[in-house]
Amino acid sequence: MHLAGAKLSRADLTGANLSYTDLRYAIIINAVDIENLIVTGDTHFYGAITDDIDFFNLIKLKIKSENLPILVEIKEELIKELKKKSYTEEQIERFVSQSKFA
Repeated sequence: MHLAGAKLSRADLTGANLSYTDLRYAIIINAVDIENLIVTGDTHFYGAITDDIDFFNLIKLKIKSENLPILVEIKEELIKELKKKSYTEEQIERFVSQSKFA
């Protein structure tokens, strides 16, 4: 499955099978539920951003370190990473308002 660059805000990932899924450069913020989430070594999060430590820790156990997303732990880090990806101020404000830092 190809979801590169997807914007997943408040996504319910319960039981989602992300094996062999390309999520490079995706924005995954404030995941609602990650219970029974399936990822494998063939799931790619390279360049993706997440604010969810539980999501990050779950996938960290199952995929290669070079395929991990960027974990942002404070609002300023999220803004910095979004600016690197050339999002507009309006887009950044929307992501921040939907994040765990809102």
